[in-house]
Amino acid sequence: MRNQTNKLLWIALWLIVPSGGDSASPEEVGAQRDIEKEILRITKDQWDAEIQGDSERMLKHLSADYTEFHPSFTSRLDLDLKRELVVAESRSNEQLVAAQMADAKVQVFGDVAVLSYNFLGLTESSGEINKVNVKSTRVYARQNDRWVVVHANYAPNR
Repeated sequence: MRNQTNKLLWIALWLIVPSGGDSASPEEVGAQRDIEKEILRITKDQWDAEIQGDSERMLKHLSADYTEFHPSFTSRLDLDLKRELVVAESRSNEQLVAAQMADAKVQVFGDVAVLSYNFLGLTESSGEINKVNVKSTRVYARQNDRWVVVHANYAPNR
């Protein structure tokens, strides 16, 4: 009876656990890398747009149903509120002057991609330079043949 149970367990595990023989083809690996590069390019384009004060270019990468959690706010932001904040920030004294990502990882799941990274930036306000160090997660979705940010979550690195 015990041998029979062990055999059934092994058969169940064999059916459930992937064998590793399902490796991706070179074309699939290439497509995956292209998506990863596009996600990183979009993120850096948003930062460049912010540095240059181009709020419309920054916002064009956000989905119509975009949401965001940000440590400066107690509630979730939606696209309308984000738009107001981006326009207000572009008129403020404090400006992003440099942006970089560390430990970036893009995970792709069909038409959804998740980018997690540490944001390292510098802002300038009234001649004073401040460091910004934030843990970041962005969720992208492919909508109408383009990748857009559908959600972002930012938290201070402590």
